[in-house]
Amino acid sequence: MARARNNIARLSFEQRMTVAEMLANGATYDEIRDVVKSDKKLHGRSFLAYQNSEEYQQVLQAMRQSNKRFLKKRIDAFTVAEAQGVESVVKLTEAILVEQLQEFLSEEPEDSEDSGQANISDMSKAAGILSNLKKSQAEDVKRAAAEREAENQAKIAQLSATIEAQSERLRNLAGGVDGAAVADAMNKKLGITK
Repeated sequence: MARARNNIARLSFEQRMTVAEMLANGATYDEIRDVVKSDKKLHGRSFLAYQNSEEYQQVLQAMRQSNKRFLKKRIDAFTVAEAQGVESVVKLTEAILVEQLQEFLSEEPEDSEDSGQANISDMSKAAGILSNLKKSQAEDVKRAAAEREAENQAKIAQLSATIEAQSERLRNLAGGVDGAAVADAMNKKLGITK
């Protein structure tokens, strides 16, 4: 039986990098064909052969290393952009842990059983951390809501006192003036009533 032809290997470097990036990001073969215009036929076997190639594995490794390098910068940028403090960091951490879990699940297991156990152990630890973060986040949200409620109640009490003081001041200024009689006199003067 003839070996499968890897027509992707015959594409330009830029096109191959586009294919590699799109494959790594989960694009379908049809989506890749639409983006990478080529006179070469890009069959499913070509994609499979390319995914097994050393070049594609090197691109994946480089992408993983790049993601790890920029992780701290992503956290810092997200925190600054959102400016919401702990809640934003918790949300970002949760998203990163989910990404890492997906990465664990997508990696092909090595031959040894110990490595499979290590991955399961790592995933269990990550799931435990994620669970603790969610509990902590819920507690933080409850605490922040209680603080906001206390602040709002204090503001309401302060405003009520201010309104009462202003009402008392108006009553003192008005003295014994009958407000209804004044309103009737103004209505007659303006011709609203006779």
